[in-house]
Parts: sequence; structure tokens; C-alpha cells
Amino acid sequence: NEMGYAYTGSSAWALETALDKARTKQLLLAAKLPTARYQVLSTERDEVIVPFPAIVKPRSSDAGIGILTERSVVENDEQLRKAVRTILYEMHEIPLVEEFLGGREFNVAFLGNFPRQILPLAEIDFSGITDWRHKVVGFEAKWDKTSPYYHHTNAVCPATVSLQLAHEISRVAQAACEVLQCRDYGRVDMRLKRLNSEDVPYILEVNPNCGIAPDAGYPRQAYAAGYTYSEMLEQIAYLAAERLPNR
Repeated sequence: NEMGYAYTGSSAWALETALDKARTKQLLLAAKLPTARYQVLSTERDEVIVPFPAIVKPRSSDAGIGILTERSVVENDEQLRKAVRTILYEMHEIPLVEEFLGGREFNVAFLGNFPRQILPLAEIDFSGITDWRHKVVGFEAKWDKTSPYYHHTNAVCPATVSLQLAHEISRVAQAACEVLQCRDYGRVDMRLKRLNSEDVPYILEVNPNCGIAPDAGYPRQAYAAGYTYSEMLEQIAYLAAERLPNR
């Protein structure tokens, strides 16, 4: 925009902010939106106050990079330190330790601005994975077609969910998009946490530039809303064209 061009999707500020998981969480918590407890570590010896089980991630990465299905969810200090060392010394990244939420996981996609259209919800199907610690959509699940996790973390769309819960998930997603100033298209990933006999949607990630390749999850949700692939792309392009300066 600074150079006079219009482009699809969110602003540079939104993309940069969403890439920083800690900064995103600060903004979400300031807006009183539910997200898991977390802590950023400087060294492998830092005291950790996040309770077990926890998940260890790089502070600034996306696409599942640094989330290893069989190593990232930790139950004790030894496992935690091993995961932290991997991120510090092999990835040369800053570790973020987060409370692990074991509930159902949803992808909440949106299309449009003012108002945003929430597309049919998708739920990750973890039924083929027996170990609860491996029920994460990590790097192998996203990209390694030789991994069993790639084949056992498929999304079901539309998800089977009550109207009340779907409404609350959509409300929280809309609010998260406002905080991150998302525009045109994007996705919010959530997990449920059981609180006082109710399932509460907690924000895992805000992804303002999620993949929109034909076989990606976002188009699947657009298809469920009645769009063809071409119609989806046309709508995203039209939203950006509306920002073109008058000539």
C-alpha cells in the first residue's frame, strides 16, 4: 500500500504480528479473548510456570515448523528441556511454552470484510491417533506424506457441532480477526477447553494468510459454503480491488 499498490489479504502489520505468537497472545489477552497460558523462554534453564502437559513451539514460525508430533507435547521437566534445546540450538529460535489443550480442534475460516463471512467450520479428526500427546497438527501432519500423522489429521467439513457452540466459536474468531486487523480471507485455529462443565473455545493461532491452494483446507471450507474455487479467488481479488485508489 505504501507504494500505491492494492494486494489481496491482510496488511504487512497483521502478517508480522500474527507470525509472533507471543505478541499475538498479548493482544488477544488484552482484548479479554481466551487463549492458552504461555511463557517465552530465554534459555533452557529458565523456570517454567506453565503447568504440564504443555506444548513447546518456536515463538516466530508458521506452517507447523518446529512442532514435532512426538516431541513437542511434554509431560515433565526432562521432556520440556529436550524440546526447548531443539528449538534453541537446532532451530535457533526462541521457545514458547504453552498450556496444552486436549479438546476438539477447529479451523474457523472467514471471507470478506464488513461483515466477514464465517465459512462452515472444519474439525480435525484425530480418531486414528491413539496417543493423546500426538494429537497435534505439527510439521509432519501438514507436509510429510510418508508420515501416519499426515493421513490421520484430516479435517471434517462441515463439522458436527451444536448451534450454540458454533455461534460462540464464530464470535471468538470474529473478535480475534478484529484484534489482528485481518482482512479479505484468513483462518483462526481453536481448541476447546472444559471449564465449569462447558466447552470454551480457546484461540491457538490466527492465520491471516492461510494456504489457498486447491487442495488446502481453506478452499474446502469455501466449497462447503457453496463457492467454486474460481469464485473464491474472484471474491478475494475483488476485495483487494475495492482498495484501489481512484484514478
